[in-house]
Formats: sequence, C-alpha cells, structure tokens
Amino acid sequence: MAEDLRGRIGNEYKVDQPIPTQQALMARYGVSRVTAQRAMETLRSWGLIDEGGRGRRSRVIVMNMAPPTLAERVAVAFTAPHVSLDVWSLTTEKLSKVVAQQVELIERGEARAPESIKARILLPSLDVDYPVPWLIGDRADPRPLRRLRSLIKTFARQLEHSLLVAGEYQREASVRVEIRCVRALPLQKCYILNGSEALTSLYRVRKEQVRERADSAPMSIFDLRSGSEVFMWVPSADGGSEREGAYFEELRLLFESCWSDVAEPMDLGE
Repeated sequence: MAEDLRGRIGNEYKVDQPIPTQQALMARYGVSRVTAQRAMETLRSWGLIDEGGRGRRSRVIVMNMAPPTLAERVAVAFTAPHVSLDVWSLTTEKLSKVVAQQVELIERGEARAPESIKARILLPSLDVDYPVPWLIGDRADPRPLRRLRSLIKTFARQLEHSLLVAGEYQREASVRVEIRCVRALPLQKCYILNGSEALTSLYRVRKEQVRERADSAPMSIFDLRSGSEVFMWVPSADGGSEREGAYFEELRLLFESCWSDVAEPMDLGE
C-alpha cells in the first residue's frame, strides 16, 4: 500500500493536497484499519505526508521522494508473514545492524514477528588472497586481509543470531539461515527481499584508516566501501518499468546461479 501511494504522490496527489481517508484506503485496497494505519505511518516515516490533525486529513508535504534505505525496505519486508532474504555482499555489517534494530521493534511490541524467515547469504571465501584490501606501502602485509576475514565472520554470526531471535517471538516460527561462500569479491552488494524487490549499492575503492584489533596500531589501507546510494529494482509485474523488471530478473538469476553452481558451504568457526 505504502509503495503504491508513494508512486501516486506527484501525480494523483500534489503538495499540500490531502491523501484519502483511512476508510477510503480500506475500501480501495481491501485491508483492515490497522493495515491502513501502518501504511500511513510508513509514508510519514518517509517524510512524504504530515501528521494531520483533528478533523484534518494528512497532506502531502514533499514531492522529491528520498531514495530507499536498507532499514526502510527491511522493515517493510518484515511486515510479511513469510520473509525471505537473498544477500550477496562483502560483509553483512549493515544488514546485521538493520535486522538487530528490527528485532528490537519486535521485542517492544512495535512490530510483528514473521511466521517464517528464510535467509541465504553469499559471502567471499575466507581462504583466498584477494587484491583488496591492501596496506598502502606494503601489499604483502597480511593484516588487512586478516581484518576482512574477521569482519566477515563477526557480522555473519551477528546476522544469523538476530534472525534466529526474531523467530523466537512467533509460536512455531520457522527460521532457516544458510551461509555460503564464493571465491570472488562482489563489486556491488545485493539484497533480494521477499522475492519481490532488489536493492543494490556499488562498492568503491577508498583509502581508509583502520585497526586490525582495538589494541592494534592504525594502518592506512585501500579497501572496498559501498556508496551511500541504494538503488531499488522491482519486477514489471509488481509495478516496475520494463527496464527495472529486466534488471531485477538478471540479479535474481545471477544470485541463483552462483548459489546453486559455484557457492560452497561456509564454516564460520569460533
């Protein structure tokens, strides 16, 4: 509902114009009052409509819609009773934090726990000497790669833990988390949520000042970092353009082929 209304803002609903009442939305989409309220709250969280007031409907307050964020889209994905996450990234640092935030909402009763969660996570293999990251001034120094491997394992464990905890708040919930690895570095991170949308963000090589451990000396390295821009792709059948739908399908097929044909089980160890 929120996505459909978002698409209507700027066309059907202009700035300072009211959007339909909850009763009208319930009739249009065939949903309950609670669902209509949640859709409105989502639009407010995106900064698209105001709070409204006594006897006054919420109005459109902005035309330039902000690009999607991972936290926003994961929150929407978790409103489904059956959640699926197909992820291919360098580490799961950002996703693990976003899912942990979602678990906090579930714990506080501000979000409903899904009935089932299925996650497939693709990460770089831990036994490959990748060309990035590397220490500036000494490419042979093993510390940057050791640090990357540690980050991969740490955040993968955190993500797995958060997903398992999310399932504990729903009776007889089914949670399955499978982590595999490929012998390559991804050039973009990709999240396919509930099989109905994909989020991508390109990695860039950047100079970073990091530490291998908290008590280690700082070191300057070239590392892969994802950009702040997140691009969303949806199938044509779900409202995406023909181009968006084609790219979504390519992302889906790429993930499926790597997962089925070249990925290997990943042992995170201790």
